[in-house]
Order: sequence, then C-alpha cells, then structure tokens
Amino acid sequence: MRKTEANVINLTPHDIILFKGNKQIIYKSAGVLRAECEYELIGTVNGINVYKNKYISIDKMPKYKKGTYYIVSRIVAEIMKNRKDLLLVNETVRNEKGQIIGCKSFSRL
Repeated sequence: MRKTEANVINLTPHDIILFKGNKQIIYKSAGVLRAECEYELIGTVNGINVYKNKYISIDKMPKYKKGTYYIVSRIVAEIMKNRKDLLLVNETVRNEKGQIIGCKSFSRL
C-alpha cells in the first residue's frame, strides 16, 4: 500500500480517535456493520454451553468504491478478507486505567 489521500468511513459502533503527532483526528461512527453468526453447540464446561461460532455474512456491506476505505471490526475484516479497502485500528493508545482511547495507525489483513 502506498501513500494515498482517501475518504475514510468508520463503520464501527463508536468514534475512532487517531493520534497523529500532537493532533487528534476523530472518525465519527457512520453506522455499524454486523456479522451474521451461526452457533454450533460443541459441549459444556461446568454445565455452561460452549459453542463454535461461524460468521457467515455481513449486513449491508458497502460496495467497493475507489478512493474510499472503511474502518471495520476484526470479525468483519476476517469475513471479507479479500477486500483491500478495509482498515483496522492499530497501535492502540490507552489511558491511565488501561482503557483504549484511540490508536496511532491503521492496519489491514
């Protein structure tokens, strides 16, 4: 991937704060992509059901649009692994309580 100016759309349920030097870039949530999941019961542990989850499709996945990238969850990226326009948060930044408050970069699968 080379240097590119592009439109970046956040399709996660929360705003993404990108820390770039002393600037913060906020990508507001523009909607949420949901993964449809099938559950297969594979056993129990201490009487609690244990399932194998199979993610089978994405609800309302946007069509590829040149010059546009989408910030998505890891699950969505895994299901749509052939798409080169999907971004994940990378180099997470945490506050003093250990909570993620943003990231420093993006990654791709």
